[in-house]
Amino acid sequence: MASYGTEPLPVAPYSPDLLADLHAGVLDESVGEKLWPLVRQDPKAMEVISALDALSARLGSLGSDFDSGEPMPPDVAERIDRALTTEQESSLGGRHGRYSRRWAYTGIGIAAAVAIVASLSALLFARPSGPTDPDTVAAPAYPPSLVLDSSGLNFAGVRDLLGRQDPTELKDAGNLPECLAANGFDPQEILLAATPVQVDGRSATLLVVPRFPMNGMTVLVVGSDCGEGNPQTLVRRDLN
Repeated sequence: MASYGTEPLPVAPYSPDLLADLHAGVLDESVGEKLWPLVRQDPKAMEVISALDALSARLGSLGSDFDSGEPMPPDVAERIDRALTTEQESSLGGRHGRYSRRWAYTGIGIAAAVAIVASLSALLFARPSGPTDPDTVAAPAYPPSLVLDSSGLNFAGVRDLLGRQDPTELKDAGNLPECLAANGFDPQEILLAATPVQVDGRSATLLVVPRFPMNGMTVLVVGSDCGEGNPQTLVRRDLN
């Protein structure tokens, strides 16, 4: 571990939980000031930070549109309140532990954040549009595909997609890591966006991969059969 004074700091590879806390600004100020320079020197960590920046921007744009969407159902609001209350109680109970345990008890905590995301995901993607038979198994709730022209894929258009992590056949089939590897990317690459699309009349999945330390991103559009040994690349474009 790197050390500043008597307080040890984590070293690479940094956990996603730690990076999320650092990005959210919920770590102790003195810890954040010492940790940021170390994180900025780590390419993988900065990919996560870039993805969090994009997601924050996306959520910010959605949150500023007060005329869109529907009121939050009471059951979803109750789940969020319960998650926050539980995490706050456990956080207060652990504040007297050693410094090295603080990462798990800072702010509202990752557990509460995960619960919130899960609740909102259920609201956005799994809410039925009408009465359903309780004995009927619902099909995967894929959002409507965006219709795109491969010749018109540019930064301005892709920017509006950043932060989207929609359900897709590729992800639900469990083939995303193999698909990324087949296209020359790290199988565990952090994606800035993933969404179903129609490109030049073909059903596909659009993935946005950050390019670090270079600026920009790579837009990758693949067919539904993309997987191990089968890149099925429909469009690949580097955008700055």
